[in-house]
Amino acid sequence: MSESTDVKLRFHLQNVDSGASEETVRRSFDEAMEAAIEEAGGKTDIDAKAEFEGGFLGVGETVVVLWILHALKVGGVAFGTGAMTAAGKSFYEDFLAPQLRKRNLLPSKVEPVATPPKSKPPASK
Repeated sequence: MSESTDVKLRFHLQNVDSGASEETVRRSFDEAMEAAIEEAGGKTDIDAKAEFEGGFLGVGETVVVLWILHALKVGGVAFGTGAMTAAGKSFYEDFLAPQLRKRNLLPSKVEPVATPPKSKPPASK
């Protein structure tokens, strides 16, 4: 059985078309995400989801958080967090970013988002 975990990555997204509405940009982003996932298809074992942090700033720029769900064990091999982050960056750089650029959406470099460690439940007396 394979366990899974997720990696969060953050990047800025700038819309080149100043006449496009926020709704149009979001639709273009969704199309780019679908195309990237389809293109990555058999090459990766990930599931990606994205969320915009707030609205678009005056220059047509927003921040996007990308969640990538990884299978921890693929073919019986366990992968560490570093490998999962690298796989997430690879999905972004090899598949998502080119799809965004095709739609006149300029992504920045991607950065990992630190997730707080899971706290242990207090010991019962």
